[in-house]
Amino acid sequence: MTNKDYYKILGVDKTATDKEIKQAYRKLARQYHPDVNPDDKSAEEKFKEINEAYEVLGDPDKRKKYDEFGNLFNGANPSDFDFSGRGNPFSNMNGGFSYTFNGGQGADFGDIFSTFFGNSQRGRGQRSSKMNFGNIGDLFGAGMRNAQQEKAQEEYTLELTLEEAVSGTSRTLQVPSSKTCEICSGSGWIGHTVCNTCRGTGHVDKTASIDVKIPAGVKNGSKIRVEDFILVIKILPHKYFEVNGADLTEKIPISITEAVLGAEIDVPTLKGKLSVKIPPMTQTGKRLRLAGYGIPSIKGNAGDLYIEIKVVAPEKISNKEKALFEELSKIMKDNPRKDMYKK
Repeated sequence: MTNKDYYKILGVDKTATDKEIKQAYRKLARQYHPDVNPDDKSAEEKFKEINEAYEVLGDPDKRKKYDEFGNLFNGANPSDFDFSGRGNPFSNMNGGFSYTFNGGQGADFGDIFSTFFGNSQRGRGQRSSKMNFGNIGDLFGAGMRNAQQEKAQEEYTLELTLEEAVSGTSRTLQVPSSKTCEICSGSGWIGHTVCNTCRGTGHVDKTASIDVKIPAGVKNGSKIRVEDFILVIKILPHKYFEVNGADLTEKIPISITEAVLGAEIDVPTLKGKLSVKIPPMTQTGKRLRLAGYGIPSIKGNAGDLYIEIKVVAPEKISNKEKALFEELSKIMKDNPRKDMYKK
């Protein structure tokens, strides 16, 4: 029976986090994958060894038992088992099976399984033991649990227009999905050969269509759980509005005469055009607040819309307009720079 240090195989410390273990596994799996190293038996064995280590350390329950019982758990090398002559401990993921343990001198496999799973149903002193289990998940843990936990943590960005975020919408999304490989039953191996269908991963990737309903009032950064995924809302930049939480800011240009004399103008809002009064002598940068015209929340209340005024000079004027401005300049003696000369 082989005594292996799974932490050493993956190149991590015993204090490594689940994320660090997963990262180390993925890096090594890519490095030693049979597709990357064709006809390289040593790389294939290394790939198998890496998968064996991650099968234990990647599962919190099995890692805990491995850390607690050390040599006993570590000594149970999957290559020491014979499953119906196939030599693959994971080949019958969905069905019942029996195995024969062929350990070396002094190996007491019944004691090992008694430690982890209770009564081994065998007497001491026997050199070989046969045990029956209904499902390999009872022996090595539910194989899909880790994949489901990893999948549940996946986040995907969903881009919405401001109008879609405000009023709600629905989308059909194409998201990556995976299922247990039916050829190798999720083990990644067929006998001593890497499964060609899943390429040793134990699962087959595919794309699934999911219909998603986005509720009205979602904010930038809002998270929505859909099945095993999390959608993170990203509101796209708007032509007119700048988003600040539930409030909106809109820059509105006005003419010189509107600024001086005051005016009533139409401005765009999320509810359509709205008539707004511009007071006389309005300066660039002045802000007008329109309460309740911001982004409505899921609860129903809404933020505010702030109109930021920008006084715009005309790019072209007629000769008559120019004459009037020249006459006006003789009448008006206001100097907006006068305070700049004060000491």
